[in-house]
Order: sequence, then structure tokens, then C-alpha cells
Amino acid sequence: MARVSAMPAWEPAMLYGKHVSTQHTVPVTFGPAGPALSYADQLPVFPLPGDVLSFTGRRIRYPIAALHNKTQGTVLVYYEVAEDGRLENSEIIRSVSPEIDAEALRVFRTDFPTYKPAQHQGKPVRVFFIIPLTFKIM
Repeated sequence: MARVSAMPAWEPAMLYGKHVSTQHTVPVTFGPAGPALSYADQLPVFPLPGDVLSFTGRRIRYPIAALHNKTQGTVLVYYEVAEDGRLENSEIIRSVSPEIDAEALRVFRTDFPTYKPAQHQGKPVRVFFIIPLTFKIM
């Protein structure tokens, strides 16, 4: 928002000497505020049997308020695997509800195993993932 506020004043669009409505797309690049992310020629390795989806699926508890309200949907969780294999900077990038979002983050922010880190040219690197978690009442 600060960059948009710092932009110079725009000249109104004109057509045949009259002001007209117009649209302009301003490219904005978003990224994490933390350390730089890298490309990896070897992805991180989840350390337990199964995969990250089955691991999170066993730990998620459907929030009571979401059950009562019959709230369902798929939340997208962004997270980074740091150079030492720890999970960092987990956040919700597509929300379902405050209760479901909080539960998804709880799983990613507590007791998550340490990955074998990603590698690029033989050196450990930070990478990110976006994972969908679907909450559905059966």
C-alpha cells in the first residue's frame, strides 16, 4: 500500500478533449518479508512415512464452531522449509473461516517434523509450498 500511496498524481484520461473512464493495471510483486527463497534441484524430503497431507490430516481437528455452522471449504496454507529443514512463515493465503484457518495454522505451527532440506547445487536452500487442506463435513 505504501508504494501505491507514493505514486505521483495521475493525469485523467481524455478522449476527443473530454475526460473518460479508463482502466490501468499496475503490476505489483508480492513476496515474503523474510529471507529470500531459492530454486532447488532437490526438493525437501518429508521425514515420516506417508506425506505431508496424511500427516496433517491425522492431526487436524474440525473446529466445533465450524461444525455447528456447517462451515466447509478448502483453506490454502503457505509455508517455507528453511535451510535447516524447519517450517517457518506459515500463513493462510485462502481463508475459509476464522476457526478453520486457526486450526490449519495450529497444525503447521506446532510439532511439525523437520524436513531434510531442499538442495540447490549441493547447498541447502529455503523453498516454499502451498498446500490445500479441505474441511468437509461427511
